Amino acid sequence: MGQFVKQHPFVILAAGAAIQLLAGIPTAWGVFQEPVRAEYGLDEESASFVLSWLVAAFGAGGVAGGFLQDRLGPRFAALLGSAGLCAGFVAAGFVPAEKPWLFYLAFSAPVGAGCAFLYPAVMGCAQKWYADRKGLATGVIGVAEVGDGFLRARTPKLNFHRGSCDFCGDCQRVCPTGAIGAFDPEADKMGMAVVQKDRCIAYFEGCVECEKACPYEAIALDDVGHPVIDAAKCNGCGVCENVCPALVYRSFAGGSRRGVVVVAPERYERLGRTTVEGESEMIV
Repeated sequence: MGQFVKQHPFVILAAGAAIQLLAGIPTAWGVFQEPVRAEYGLDEESASFVLSWLVAAFGAGGVAGGFLQDRLGPRFAALLGSAGLCAGFVAAGFVPAEKPWLFYLAFSAPVGAGCAFLYPAVMGCAQKWYADRKGLATGVIGVAEVGDGFLRARTPKLNFHRGSCDFCGDCQRVCPTGAIGAFDPEADKMGMAVVQKDRCIAYFEGCVECEKACPYEAIALDDVGHPVIDAAKCNGCGVCENVCPALVYRSFAGGSRRGVVVVAPERYERLGRTTVEGESEMIV
């Protein structure tokens, strides 16, 4: 394989990028939601369960996929992921309209897990086979994935550098496709705050801005004044990232990262913690 990579470097990268196009299906649910609701007569709450199961399967599949890759190799993990992805779409086509609950099992579980199996397999191979061009390989495949999948490239995203979410419900009311479901800020999670030690001012000279601003009391300070995120209370509203002054006071470090950032639930599931040393640990 090493010789083939040397002779056809961009063919492998193109194949990896094409696979990653599919890894964004869980976050492109808004494209499928209305046709599924019409076919099975689902209300908004029931349709949101499809996405919930999809994301849950994606989170669990990320852990299982990484384990399979370590034990049996990326080829097995990728083939199993592809099989699950295809099986989910095929099985969904046979779900009878009078049994919409079967859609959760037939579509959400295999598609979510299948997409999760594909991601670590492709990214791991890219970094291994292009050891002297890791930046290029990761960049090409990462762009194809676009953080949460190429299919989500046209999906609106929250920018917590400009503001935070107060869960007013306006976006849900104006969304023409019904892609934004009902949200309970006390029970649901839009994301999870993660502290980055190399950017957090509290690790250098002291800062309490995020702890003071959090409206859900999800941030506390430990004995030495470092912020600690309570994963049970945090819902990803983004207030902490919005008020974080690290981008201003530590701008000499370069980049646009702040001391605390909100990541998507599926990324937090892969990360498994609310404090990291730096940005490199966030690439999961």
